[in-house]
Amino acid sequence: PAANDAAAAPPQAPERFEDMSYWKQAQVGYQELVNAIIRPPRADYDDAHLGPKQFYFGKEKFQRTDFELRNERGMRFVCSHWEPMNRRAAELPCVIYMHGNSSARVEAVPQLSLCLGRPCHTPAPRRASPCRRR
Repeated sequence: PAANDAAAAPPQAPERFEDMSYWKQAQVGYQELVNAIIRPPRADYDDAHLGPKQFYFGKEKFQRTDFELRNERGMRFVCSHWEPMNRRAAELPCVIYMHGNSSARVEAVPQLSLCLGRPCHTPAPRRASPCRRR
């Protein structure tokens, strides 16, 4: 009967930070710091922030292709691949831009001008955990 009473009790409101002991505040603050470093908040963006699917850079037309990969643990990687529409060669050098753990594919957009003017193509994989697409 006592277990049923505990299960039926409404959830308690979380303790306010101001009401915590100094020790508890230090513990909570430390955990928040650890979470900010190890598992920072996910970047929030729209695919529109990646730019148009087809665009001109200088006199050359490029395209962006979005796709997904899965690793051996089943984690999903969302990627964007920018490449020239009219390739000068069958094979081109490839630059892979891997962003940090609190960033997103959109971080690669300002870097595109460094690569698109050269004979290469640029995929930007998104790591499985830190970024969220709307």
